[in-house]
Amino acid sequence: MMQPTDSQDNFRLMPCQDGSLTIHSALHDQCFHSSAGALLESQYIYLELGLKAYLAAEASTMKTDDDASAKTLDDSSAKAHDSSVETIDPQMETLAPNQKISVLEIGFGSGINALLCALEFLQQRSSNEKTPSDAQALQMPDQFEFESIDL
Repeated sequence: MMQPTDSQDNFRLMPCQDGSLTIHSALHDQCFHSSAGALLESQYIYLELGLKAYLAAEASTMKTDDDASAKTLDDSSAKAHDSSVETIDPQMETLAPNQKISVLEIGFGSGINALLCALEFLQQRSSNEKTPSDAQALQMPDQFEFESIDL
């Protein structure tokens, strides 16, 4: 069988068992993701084992550093220090309000890893950026001007 040489003929979308799509290379007879699910694979490897594991490790390090700093202070200043430092709960695996993360995506491929990371970041940011005025607005839905929203 002659191998495809044109890049359009070389790649095709294939459905996965989880309903997501992966890209199949005819030239290499390989898929970009597991046939069980491109989305599930990327969520597990890139988010669970990658981003969320990193955040949990960072939170643990921040807490350890904070605890070590507090031990060098007297009791009253240690209490003030503990209350002023924001750390991430390792169980929550979330971004701190001002935490910045850089992601290097090598071999963009289908783009699903970068997309999942961006979606996770946006979800984290939206959950972290709540203010008391936001909570008050949610209790008064009649004040929203829904008619003025263009969809």
